[in-house]
Amino acid sequence: MSFKLRPTKNDLITSINSCNKLKEVAELYDVSQQSIIKWMKFHDIFETHNFKRNIGKNKPWQGKHLPVETKEKIRNSKTGVILGPRIILEILSCPICGKEFKRGGSRSTKKFCSDKCSRKSRKGITYIEQYGEEKSFEIIAKFVETMCAKGMFYVSKPHRMLKDAMIENGLYVGFETSQQILYFEIDELNKSKKIAIEVDGDYWHNLPKKIIADKRKNTYLINRGYRILRFWEHEIYNELDKCLNIIKEEINATN
Repeated sequence: MSFKLRPTKNDLITSINSCNKLKEVAELYDVSQQSIIKWMKFHDIFETHNFKRNIGKNKPWQGKHLPVETKEKIRNSKTGVILGPRIILEILSCPICGKEFKRGGSRSTKKFCSDKCSRKSRKGITYIEQYGEEKSFEIIAKFVETMCAKGMFYVSKPHRMLKDAMIENGLYVGFETSQQILYFEIDELNKSKKIAIEVDGDYWHNLPKKIIADKRKNTYLINRGYRILRFWEHEIYNELDKCLNIIKEEINATN
């Protein structure tokens, strides 16, 4: 490993005076520009030499090289001024927390300062109230389709018990778990025989909102020719054989 000896103060001053740029001095000694700066500081000539004024001039983030017009645009951007046909900067107040924020771009529809405030604004508001009936159905249908395709819907314990019992008794032929019809998710669906099986938890499916949702699902499926078999959680735990007999009778009725 080779080391470069630091030149004396007089030799360094002579070399600097003979060159126009710091780069030329570095090439003369075959070292980096940073090494030349260190030598200048060691000999106390860095603060008084012209090379100091040239260091950092090519750094765009310092902003010293910008023309006056550009600096004026930067200042105006902080006060909400139209800078061009597509660059519109506004200073708005968040309706949730009251914090001021910038909205840029002619196509920007930003109304809140953060995602946290945006979520707070939607709390308690249904998709239909926010987006309208048609668009809300499209959003929910796409969500259900993604969840079904990835198998991300939760399968409850009574649902698993019923499914395992159907498999053991040879009743699961043609059935598929967590299938989509429009924007509804069906626990077990047999499309060829048009049979839909739903497993309802004793707590959740007795809630007022869930009762309305279940009625809406039943109406849609019945109007499309499906037969719906709904089993409560306590029925599967206490009367599993009776549930299987109902399923078997419904399958045989379609043969």
